[in-house]
Amino acid sequence: MVKLDKIDRKLLYQLDLNCRLPDVSIAKKIGRSRESVRYRIDQLQKKGLIRKFHTIVNLNKIGFQGYELFLNLTGTLKERDALRDFLLTRPNVYWVGVSEGSWDVGVTLFARNHNEFFKIKEDLFQKFRKIIIKKTAVIVVNEYLFSKKYILPKKHDPTKLFGKVEHQQLDAKDLKVLSVLVHNARASLIKLSQLSGFSVDIIRGRMKKMEKLGVIVKYTVDIDYNKLGLHLFKVFLYFKEINKSQEKRLLTYCAMKPEIVHYGRYISEWEIELDVMVSTFQHFNSLIREIKDEFSTLLIDTEASSVSEEYVMSGNIVV
Repeated sequence: MVKLDKIDRKLLYQLDLNCRLPDVSIAKKIGRSRESVRYRIDQLQKKGLIRKFHTIVNLNKIGFQGYELFLNLTGTLKERDALRDFLLTRPNVYWVGVSEGSWDVGVTLFARNHNEFFKIKEDLFQKFRKIIIKKTAVIVVNEYLFSKKYILPKKHDPTKLFGKVEHQQLDAKDLKVLSVLVHNARASLIKLSQLSGFSVDIIRGRMKKMEKLGVIVKYTVDIDYNKLGLHLFKVFLYFKEINKSQEKRLLTYCAMKPEIVHYGRYISEWEIELDVMVSTFQHFNSLIREIKDEFSTLLIDTEASSVSEEYVMSGNIVV
């Protein structure tokens, strides 16, 4: 397990907020030298705690709708891993999770319309029909990503994703820059220029354009929470009913809880999904009891699964 001191936590928190900050800027924020920042980042990468720096892209802005699939599987471990690995190679996949609960593999993906989603879903089922025994499909309405308050409990405005499908026009150069930037969020402009074949000025200009359009919403860090001895749970909340003011109160409550890292609204049997990061099962159970008590007049039921593996694909660009 990786041990973090106060400086490591401050460093990771800044990288979570904006991993494209220059070393010298991060150094000023955490009270250390530029060389210390570089050394600590390098060490955290070598230890495997920092898996990558990635760009969060809102593909709803360029004509894509978000969907989720939760699959219950049978078969051998090798067969189940093959399904997971297949999903990790798909260009339209945003998130993959492996669970030991009410579902076995979950995936968030993008499609331009329901028919395209149906085709993607059917292709998956045909390829792995021997081991898929149950499937649940939902439509994503919107999601909020909170800062990694389990690293440093500071309040910060959440990052909003999904929402209304728009058709912002990106040309081939925009998409090329985006495809390079997705998996190299902390790379210098010079490095991005080498990877894309475009000049630094073109890279800078296209990034600013896509940030302004809301296509690029955040540059952040992918942390392997398992190396911190933490546990991730995905929680489904079922409500009798929930209006806008009640949901606003729930969202405000979630934003204040350091354990809650993600909040989503869906068209599904459940209304709300939460991702909860805790150090112990007792802590998780205590939080769920608190949520049930706080919203007792609204909640019908909760359902939780422990997520043993999580892969954030950052919205692989579908061209």
